Amino acid sequence: MAFMTYLRWTAGAFAAVALLVFLFIGWEVSDGGMTGLDRFVSQTVFQLQNPDLIGIMGVITELGSVWFLTLMTVLLLGFLLWKRRYLDSAAASIVMLGTALLTALMKQLYGRERPTTTEQYDATGFSYPSGHSSGAAAFYGLVLYFIWVSPWRPGTKVTASLVPLFTAAAVALSRVFLDVHYASDLAGGFAFGAAWMILCLLAADYFRNK
Repeated sequence: MAFMTYLRWTAGAFAAVALLVFLFIGWEVSDGGMTGLDRFVSQTVFQLQNPDLIGIMGVITELGSVWFLTLMTVLLLGFLLWKRRYLDSAAASIVMLGTALLTALMKQLYGRERPTTTEQYDATGFSYPSGHSSGAAAFYGLVLYFIWVSPWRPGTKVTASLVPLFTAAAVALSRVFLDVHYASDLAGGFAFGAAWMILCLLAADYFRNK
């Protein structure tokens, strides 16, 4: 019991820090300019860009797209309902729906323009926070959570965790390579998506043990 309480407080603290990171970056970019991180990453990526790599990133970025995450969320919810994990399915629904709606709201509030606007890579509208990053952090974070609450062996959990972690990171990286987001957009999106996901799971845990 004491260990679980420690985990809850740790998760809550992580969510609070992530939310503060999101707000701090939002304050930094509120004037519409680039941060030092944006300039450094943009210069580094520019040196690495080539047609083949851009093509690969164009495929990877779809792993954080609205249509793909919606499809995967439906599959996840179907699995949870099949297992009669109704509270988990409700929490996952709120995580993903809330991430989409709140990210759209934050984009309107901050109104930051993208470095490049193109429908090809689902890059329309405002830039901060990145919807691909917030969605990836929320969904792949859920996958990570369900891996660690599964009855699998510790070694299997560690190995399986690499898939959602690397996928989420690759999605974020792809948005910079495609020049449709600044690095700060991605950091803010990740922080917001992770914070919201953790808070929803903590709420579900509270009702589960109430």
